Amino acid sequence: MTYGFRSWLDSSAEGTAPLRIVTSATGDLEVVAAELKRSFDADPAVQRIELVVDGNRLGMVTRTRLRELLSKFERSDPGAGDGATLPGRSSQYTVLTYRCGTCGVTAKLLFVDEVPECVGHGPMDRVS
Repeated sequence: MTYGFRSWLDSSAEGTAPLRIVTSATGDLEVVAAELKRSFDADPAVQRIELVVDGNRLGMVTRTRLRELLSKFERSDPGAGDGATLPGRSSQYTVLTYRCGTCGVTAKLLFVDEVPECVGHGPMDRVS
């Protein structure tokens, strides 16, 4: 069920990314989108984030592609709502951040089966 995540990918983005978001195929799309947005907002220099679902690298989500997708869901009326969500942030998840001590690549995980590894450098260190 990676279809929802695949629609976020930018097929023109190549190379490596300084940040990786790791989730499961059953992960909440809204939670992952919020974390991608938060990560882009936190560092204007980051232009792409690698998306990993169930241990498989799906590809890159770029700042431009995410902005394009999120703009479709912006509400013009501050009081508008879909009637299905409550205000406020979810308290049902915690984003775990890991960093490679050698090269500094960061991975943000919405779930953890095992400690993520940096390609070529081994296990990453948890920083939050």
